[in-house]
Amino acid sequence: MVSKSKRKVKKKGTVRGKTAQGAPLPAWDKSIDEDELTRPGGALLAMLYGRARQLGHTRGELAKHLNVTYGYIAQLSAGHRRTEHISDDFATACARYLGVPKITVLLASGAITPVDLFEQPDEIALALPMALEHLQVDPVFGPLVPQELMAKDTSVRIQFLVVRLFEAARGLKLIPGEHTLESIAQSIKAIEDRRRQLLKKASK
Repeated sequence: MVSKSKRKVKKKGTVRGKTAQGAPLPAWDKSIDEDELTRPGGALLAMLYGRARQLGHTRGELAKHLNVTYGYIAQLSAGHRRTEHISDDFATACARYLGVPKITVLLASGAITPVDLFEQPDEIALALPMALEHLQVDPVFGPLVPQELMAKDTSVRIQFLVVRLFEAARGLKLIPGEHTLESIAQSIKAIEDRRRQLLKKASK
């Protein structure tokens, strides 16, 4: 008979954003893997690896929670697969794992760009450099800003992500003119409601 002390105890895991007991996971602490930001997987992989580190998950466990193989994650990180082309199912799994709206995942992946949220595309080009300068002189976050973030060839998606995280941390609004997701959703809903009204009228 094997004593209790020698029995292998299965570690409590998490499934689809919940613990094995069904309790919600702790909120994502917004940590990112800065090393991953410079790799092809960019913002999305940096967010996922940061979340995995927060939860104490290995990268293999991360892949399991996202319902993909570790090889798939490695291909995204290496650029053999492009994050812009992730499937709808994978985007949904990422959103559940991170505990964020799916639109956040699509923005981080590059399937939707920050520019898409602006009525005038050049607004972000003008506002982003000033927002980054504001970040640089912040007494707490400024000293942590890597030189790579300020480089001219750095992805706008990565810079935008960092600025949005800084805005959230400081309660600031540094990039004006952006349409909120709520206003976009309301506009689409109004169109869909009108469409249903017209279809109902036409069927009479």
